[in-house]
Amino acid sequence: MKVLWALSLTFALLWLVSAFIPTSHSEEALRRFDEEHLNRANDRAVRGYIASGVNTFIVFGLLWYLSKRPIASGVFRGRVTPTGALWMGILLGIGISLLMAIVTLPLRIYAGFVLERQFGLSGVSFGVWFVDYLKNVGMNALTYAVAGGAVAWAFVCLPRSWPWVLSLGYVVASVFIAFIYPTVIAPVFDEFYPLEDQAILSDIRSLTDRAGMEVGEVLVMKASAKTTRVNAYFAGVGASRQVVLYDNLINTHTREQVSLVVAHEMGHWKYGHVAKGLAFSAVGVVGVLLAFSMTVGRVPPSSYGSLERALLLLLMVSTLAGYVLSPASSFISRRFEVASDAYSLELTADPGTFISTQVNLSRGNLSDVEPPLFMRWFAWTHPTTLERIQAAERWLPPPKTP
Repeated sequence: MKVLWALSLTFALLWLVSAFIPTSHSEEALRRFDEEHLNRANDRAVRGYIASGVNTFIVFGLLWYLSKRPIASGVFRGRVTPTGALWMGILLGIGISLLMAIVTLPLRIYAGFVLERQFGLSGVSFGVWFVDYLKNVGMNALTYAVAGGAVAWAFVCLPRSWPWVLSLGYVVASVFIAFIYPTVIAPVFDEFYPLEDQAILSDIRSLTDRAGMEVGEVLVMKASAKTTRVNAYFAGVGASRQVVLYDNLINTHTREQVSLVVAHEMGHWKYGHVAKGLAFSAVGVVGVLLAFSMTVGRVPPSSYGSLERALLLLLMVSTLAGYVLSPASSFISRRFEVASDAYSLELTADPGTFISTQVNLSRGNLSDVEPPLFMRWFAWTHPTTLERIQAAERWLPPPKTP
């Protein structure tokens, strides 16, 4: 535990220190973007980095405080029963998720609402933003309640096998959530409609024919109602797989650029990145649970107090371990993105459009094109804009077969 705390606090401190280190723009950045844009993007990014770092310390502080104070065990008396453990886990999960939401709310408002409006990335009212925030809080409370109840029940009823049972449950739950996300979860926050632009649909059919792939539904998200950001993503597993394009992307980019973005998302589809991401995540969860079980042992809790302490300790360990392992998950994500970038170039054979698309995406999202080195290593899930452009400049079409 001391090692986890030491690593976590060191990384969090390095994050904040990196945010305050002055940066200068490279010649490559100035060749692609004007200095005014780069300064503005850097200003927004630094403020966001600081807010994120402070938020991390607040979460760590709350975890430490909770580990010293009983929350739900005082409600329960007598011998620990499976039903009592289940309900205590549910109440504890809801209580912790709500506490997290309350203590981090000021920074969420600043980073998610104030900064977005200050830099012209959002025009929504505070009421609209706050409703979305409450929806997130509700979903997190539900997730924490289910997880807390399942873990508490497993501690009591499956003292020998709970690490394996919970790991299996995590995998099943992750696949289920990934499956329902496009049709159940995403529509809670945004409006979607089928892509109707026949020219773009024709371009996509051409791409799928070239790739020998069957792409499911292509949807458009009405992102312009809330943000000026430009994006696209691939979601779902099996029959629920979808490619989603922001309407901002369609409205501000050329057909060729939209096709390139779709080709990139097809790369995620082709290489099974969602499934691989779930598999890597499951390996991490199994490792944390097994390490935790070897530390605390596999003896059923003798009281509700000891059960609560075990649940809070597991929450602390899993949170800190997830934070410490961020560089590994970020590295895997970047490799996925590199593979999908290469696939989009392979399909389109158009590095010029790839480069112009990256420039436009960066401008539309006010991205930090040269983030601090530590942050890039620790948390960047994508290659930087300049790294992607440089990869496209090095790309050569495969030799033609005679």
